[in-house]
Amino acid sequence: MQIHIKYPRNEFQLPRRADDKKMSRLQIFPLLLGFLFMAVALYFIVFSGRNLLQHVKASFWEKMPCTILRSKVGENKKKDVFCAEITYQYIVDGKKHTGKRICFSGNPSAVSFAEAKTFVGRYPEKSQKTCLVNPEHPEDAVLELGSAMEYVHVVLFFLFLGAFGGGAILVSIWTILK
Repeated sequence: MQIHIKYPRNEFQLPRRADDKKMSRLQIFPLLLGFLFMAVALYFIVFSGRNLLQHVKASFWEKMPCTILRSKVGENKKKDVFCAEITYQYIVDGKKHTGKRICFSGNPSAVSFAEAKTFVGRYPEKSQKTCLVNPEHPEDAVLELGSAMEYVHVVLFFLFLGAFGGGAILVSIWTILK
């Protein structure tokens, strides 16, 4: 026994009347905006997700003693902020390495000189501190692990933005086919 279901021929075709054509152009704008939101969200989710993964991997890196060679407050005149500039040295398998990375999210910056000076004060020159060193690539090191929550917040925000974009796409397609 065969069952035949007939659908109207033009059920899934775009409107053909002139006034309906204007409406379909208005329906395409949210569709394009949805794709834009999803593309931006995907880019930042991949970028932040990669940093979050690197942060998690670094929590298992080897802790090594390091010596602070230089510690000062730098100024970014374009952005009108102050940042920590710290250089440290550590030894892996008898070979000296020099690092400048303070944390994965970049060098900590502050609006005021006093805030930056307080941070730099935690790392006085010629002091002994501990840094995290990648055992597979000893030239890769970081002074502070920092908080993973900054990456989690970014990933969650862009997941929401991507979901909003996906919703805009679905609604646009639904109204076009309706």
